[in-house]
Amino acid sequence: NLLFKNNGNGTFSDVSAAAGIDDVRDSERVVWVDYNNDGAPDLYTVNIYQENRLYKNNGDGTFDDVTFAAGLGAAGLGRHGTWADYDIDGDMDLYLVNIGGN
Repeated sequence: NLLFKNNGNGTFSDVSAAAGIDDVRDSERVVWVDYNNDGAPDLYTVNIYQENRLYKNNGDGTFDDVTFAAGLGAAGLGRHGTWADYDIDGDMDLYLVNIGGN
């Protein structure tokens, strides 16, 4: 999985390692969401053979893996995920489609 920063001149630079998300996983989907309502887009990867990951955007070009701190460590092996405020409380909620009955 790679994150490419738009340089603003028609080119892109790989900033994955510097951003802290140079993740070697078999990902099916990626979803940008502001899960903590801080105004910065956070990153959620849906992985097929490893646990899914939630990366909190620190607002300085870096991300922290907050999967377990957010209570998503046992979310299963994913195929697809989507975020919505299904209960209309102002917080983004997560729905996952998993494989293998997880």
